[in-house]
Amino acid sequence: GSSANAPAWLFNKRIAYWSGIEHRYGQVWTMNADGTDRKQLTIAAAPASSDNPTWSPDGSRAVLGDEPNAQLGLIQRERQTVLFDSSAPTQSLSLHYVDRPTLVAGEPVTTVASLPRIGEGHAPFWLDNETVAYIARIDGRFSRPAQEIVYTPAEENNPQVLLNTEDLLEALEHQASLERLFWIHYVVVHPDNNDLLLVAAFGAWDQQVKLFSYERSSGEVKHLMNTGYTANHTLSISPDGRFLAMTGNDVDDPDRKRENMLLQVYDIQTGDNTPFLAIGADFPPFTTYDWSADGRWLAMMLDQNLIGLYAPMEGALHLVQTTSSRCTSPSWINR
Repeated sequence: GSSANAPAWLFNKRIAYWSGIEHRYGQVWTMNADGTDRKQLTIAAAPASSDNPTWSPDGSRAVLGDEPNAQLGLIQRERQTVLFDSSAPTQSLSLHYVDRPTLVAGEPVTTVASLPRIGEGHAPFWLDNETVAYIARIDGRFSRPAQEIVYTPAEENNPQVLLNTEDLLEALEHQASLERLFWIHYVVVHPDNNDLLLVAAFGAWDQQVKLFSYERSSGEVKHLMNTGYTANHTLSISPDGRFLAMTGNDVDDPDRKRENMLLQVYDIQTGDNTPFLAIGADFPPFTTYDWSADGRWLAMMLDQNLIGLYAPMEGALHLVQTTSSRCTSPSWINR
């Protein structure tokens, strides 16, 4: 059957999304918020398909990969990243740029390869409305497989290096010989401070995500915290921008059914890290925690009928028992 995913707002008026058959043979569409006036932006005959676009913050530009559905394992929103499929490969794509008038107002794009090429890599993201970045492989410059984060003006193919895996490894207190199996999986730009990048590097030897911060202005790299990525891996930024919430299970987790997970709340200003044992998600895109609109409270499912309301600024935790015995995804309604 058909499916739709990767929704994104365009100028807060229309919704862009990918629609295909069984996560294959899909195209990019837009529609009004009420579902009317659907417009197809890409068109390619089966078995060809169009990849999910990565939109600039203002929705005026997008990056498309030439390999269909290569990045469906990672769901990224402005303040939250969810690893939907931990087994999905991080394959290198030919990345292409398109502006909004060409994609939205013109005729449907027939092939991604016909668009201007900006480079080759995976997990593209925008530093600002003019500059796109992505993760690229490095061949031959280091003794182990390595990657680098590069950026380029959207309308050019002129990549400049921000940092590489060796810079991240130097920030770790203890390095093991098996850290040659270490790769950068995704990068998040702090939504309130685009000088600050959050870099998630995955280690194959322990199946853990190692989260780093990178300050572009100073070049400083910090190792913040670790969690597993075999199940329930998410990263979210509080609405006030001060706190991170990261979840996951690793290979050594005794709870093999992944019914529970480690949830850590990290204070960007102080470096304090507060761990909780929470329940895992039944369906990964829907997390078992949610920030209040002001960032003061984090609601999290500590058990199937127990919600924890945590105020990280005060260090206060309130417990609320629910009447239902099967609650999994709390959400703030009166935000």
